[in-house]
Amino acid sequence: MVAMVCGAQSANEQSNMSFVKATVDKLLKGYDIRLRPDFGGAPVDVGMSIDIASIDMVSEVNMDYTITMYFQQSWRDKRLSYTGIPLNLTLDNRVADSLWVPDTYFINDKKSFVHGVTVKNRMIRLHPDGTVLYGLRITTTAACMMDLRRYPLDEQNCTLEIESYGYTTDDIEFYWKGDNSVTGVENIELPQFSIIDYHIQSTKAVFATGSYPRLSLSFKLKRNIGYFILQTYMPSTLITILSWVSFWINYDASAARVALGRCLWVILWVVLVEGFNKESRLNVFSSFGLPDVGMCWEA
Repeated sequence: MVAMVCGAQSANEQSNMSFVKATVDKLLKGYDIRLRPDFGGAPVDVGMSIDIASIDMVSEVNMDYTITMYFQQSWRDKRLSYTGIPLNLTLDNRVADSLWVPDTYFINDKKSFVHGVTVKNRMIRLHPDGTVLYGLRITTTAACMMDLRRYPLDEQNCTLEIESYGYTTDDIEFYWKGDNSVTGVENIELPQFSIIDYHIQSTKAVFATGSYPRLSLSFKLKRNIGYFILQTYMPSTLITILSWVSFWINYDASAARVALGRCLWVILWVVLVEGFNKESRLNVFSSFGLPDVGMCWEA
């Protein structure tokens, strides 16, 4: 009896698998990747959402920032609608190469890549009504022009701008998928900045070749002053206070005055080198510390 039940279940599973396979084969057979959905008709509405995994770096030197995110796009392609399967079909990521996808790019991108461990981080999911969900895990370094006149009490606005490269608004429209289209911002932690606000926007960019849909995500960054109190203000204050020691040294003790001056110069040099090498985070104390301290004592 048990064997009969197991055999029936196995046969049913094989039948379902065969039906799904036949459905996918039917969808892809004759599918023309060169033509957008509803070619010649209304523009394709492409909804977008971003789940931010991390902001890895904000660089004042290079005027850019690096962000890792899960980037999702969805649209409806009637050619991919199906019946008889009341389920969404999550397919192998390589199927994306056989389907039409939007020619989305990041305007202020400097360098980007799609993660590929252990396989290319792409997701393609089909819904019965022909809705396609296309997801990517991307790391991009985007330009961010900064105004540093109030440094280190500054606030910066960094944006991520998304646009269609070839399709104009006659063929494609972009939109953010509701108020929760951007998530993960509240979990971001940066050593030098705090994200105090962000907002999304939908506009159109007009060029000689036509009008193109554009979406933008903007972060408002405020520099954490506590970091710079420890790294900049406190060393300068301590050097100033230490220089006052010379007023308590006897006027005739020239050797002591010279030694103090040399020590102050060494400390000031260490602070300056630390500032210039902030990006590389060199250990200046290991390079200058012991020999120069010895020089102070020898003086």
